[in-house]
Amino acid sequence: MLLEITKQSGLKRWSIFFDVLCLLTETKDYQLLAGAHYHPNLKTTDTIVMNRIYEYVRIHFKRKITLSEIAEIGHLSKPAFCRYFKRKTSKSFFEFLNEYRIGQAKKILRDHSSIPIGNIAAQSGFPSVQHFNAQFRKLENITPKQYRKKWM
Repeated sequence: MLLEITKQSGLKRWSIFFDVLCLLTETKDYQLLAGAHYHPNLKTTDTIVMNRIYEYVRIHFKRKITLSEIAEIGHLSKPAFCRYFKRKTSKSFFEFLNEYRIGQAKKILRDHSSIPIGNIAAQSGFPSVQHFNAQFRKLENITPKQYRKKWM
């Protein structure tokens, strides 16, 4: 059923999506991902710092973000920031930033078929189309052009 969504467009796609949601709400065959007593080990200071970092990326992702400036947001040295971010997210800051930028690019590719891919790369914060294509392929296993065709 989920594969069928990708083959449809417009109202038919939404109809299948709501059918899937209906099935999920009515099923008795499920497994909880976390128990009722699960509490993530988050410190308030960690949440505040990570929220500041995420907010900064959300606002500034379209331009070059340096390690120095993002470390400053967390009030950390560059090496301390790298260790901190990796420990909290299991990825480097620049891996996270590229994933965020690719996510933004995917929205544009799906919603605006007339915008050239080079413009989408620039709007998503990539310094060149080549870098954008390489990062896109690395994360999605297809090119931006193939991704757009899939959604048309």
